[in-house]
Amino acid sequence: MNDTTPQMQVKQFEIYQSKSREEKFQMVIEMMEFGVNQTKNTLSQWYPKKSSIEFFKLYYRNDFDNEKMEMLVNQMVSIST
Repeated sequence: MNDTTPQMQVKQFEIYQSKSREEKFQMVIEMMEFGVNQTKNTLSQWYPKKSSIEFFKLYYRNDFDNEKMEMLVNQMVSIST
């Protein structure tokens, strides 16, 4: 869906371009955090009985091989206990 007028797209680009590198970086971090939080909230609604570790494994299943995933999960478990 794209309901933004071409004039507004130009204005958005100008505003973005006027920001410093630090401001742009902060914007990216905030967008990433928003996406992760939205995903966590949705998964919590769909699967209310799943733990944070199960969500972590589901969310990052394509990012880590089995060995690395197991190591990270073990670290999470040791921190939480």
